[in-house]
Amino acid sequence: MQTINLAKAKDIIFSTGGLTFGVKFIKKDGIHRTMSCRFGVKQHLKGGTLKYKPNEYGLLGVYDMNKTYRMVNLKTLYYLKFADVEYKVVPSIGELVTAATKSAKNPRVRYQYGRFSNPY
Repeated sequence: MQTINLAKAKDIIFSTGGLTFGVKFIKKDGIHRTMSCRFGVKQHLKGGTLKYKPNEYGLLGVYDMNKTYRMVNLKTLYYLKFADVEYKVVPSIGELVTAATKSAKNPRVRYQYGRFSNPY
């Protein structure tokens, strides 16, 4: 298993070319989610636009292979598998400093499981 940072994980996801990849991340409510998904699927869209920009919240819209669209929380991503290669995703120093600054401003955010998460 290779160890990569979040920026490299994003590059791998964007370069999948619509092929299936696997991710594991911690949902906002603290539950671990394992998902097999694809990036860039447009087939089952029903029209309309999102009322927010997912990248501003550290989210990435993907198509779950269980026939639904979902958001992957990139801030808590800890595992990625693509082309039979497994990656352990660890935050870089800059990501930890940014998260620590946000948690200092918001007392409801706490450090948990090697990641910053909001339990509320």
